[in-house]
Amino acid sequence: WGHTITYALEKALDYSVSHGWALGIGMMGSALLSVQLGYMAHDDMESLRRVIVRAGLPICLPPTSDLRL
Repeated sequence: WGHTITYALEKALDYSVSHGWALGIGMMGSALLSVQLGYMAHDDMESLRRVIVRAGLPICLPPTSDLRL
């Protein structure tokens, strides 16, 4: 769940971040895409977001990031 985005993010950042850090963003990206395509309810995405944040993982790139996906 979310690993395709995770691996792309790790590569784009030249493996300078941990897998877990990238996975938080990858899972949120996958959830957002699933909501947009109608495969996941928005409330379920919000529940996932809360779990990821509670685990101390990011859900998006920092605003200071130069990376454009």
